[in-house]
Formats: sequence, C-alpha cells, structure tokens
Amino acid sequence: MVPKISAKTISLAAAKAAPDPELDLLVREDDFSVRVERADDPRFWVRVEREDGDGIVVTDYNAGSRPDQELAAGVALALRTLGRPLGKVIFRDMFPLGMDGPDLPVRMIQATEALKKICLHVGAETGREVASFNLEPRRGKLDAIAVFR
Repeated sequence: MVPKISAKTISLAAAKAAPDPELDLLVREDDFSVRVERADDPRFWVRVEREDGDGIVVTDYNAGSRPDQELAAGVALALRTLGRPLGKVIFRDMFPLGMDGPDLPVRMIQATEALKKICLHVGAETGREVASFNLEPRRGKLDAIAVFR
C-alpha cells in the first residue's frame, strides 16, 4: 500500500530541503558579457566577459549582503551560461580600491580563500578539479588565475 502524500506534506518536505541559491539569481546576457544579479541585493553581481582570449575572464564579483556560497553559485551559473569549456579562469582585480593600506595582508588572505572556495565549488559542479591557483600582478592590481583540468 502506497501512503498518500498531501500538499501539506510536500510543502513541509520542500521547506526542510536545503535552499538552492540559484533560484533567486537573475541572468542577463548581451554581446559582451554574462551577468548574474539578485533583484533583492543591488550589490550582488558577477560579470563574465564573452571575448575569447587567454582564458575566461571574470571582471566583477561581489557577494553584496549574501553569503559566499551564493556568490560561488553565481559564478558557476555565469560560467555555465557562457557555455565555453572550463580551462583557465581569470578573476580580475581582487582589490578594486587598490592594493594599499595596513589591512592589505588580511584582505589578501580573505580574498584568496574566498576565491579558492568559489573555484572548488565550480570544479565540483563541473566535475573538474583545480589544477593550479595563482595570484599575478597586473598594472598595479592583483588578479587570481585558476586553471581547471
């Protein structure tokens, strides 16, 4: 005998399930980029360039008031939407306000660890692993470069 499942049971089961951060993400595309945003947080965004260059370039990423796991989901969604094979991913300008100030070492560690987590999330989602993760200076700024295999 199969037990009956009521609408109340289904809604309770859905409420207990882990929330999917991608449900609240909006994708916007144009000829130049893929952008992922949240309607309820104007400071949350991810922007990935469409141009074919040395690798996939993530030019902007900011969690706003959302947890880091949602930023990772946003980056993964933008990369998936871009539809290019995952190889080298360049995160431009880890410190948009510049690389100075007494808190730079702490900010560098925090930003690096956050980007590593994002890369691990993207790798897990795509079945790829992070082969290397490096920081490289570029015109007075600092980029992070992840290579997936």
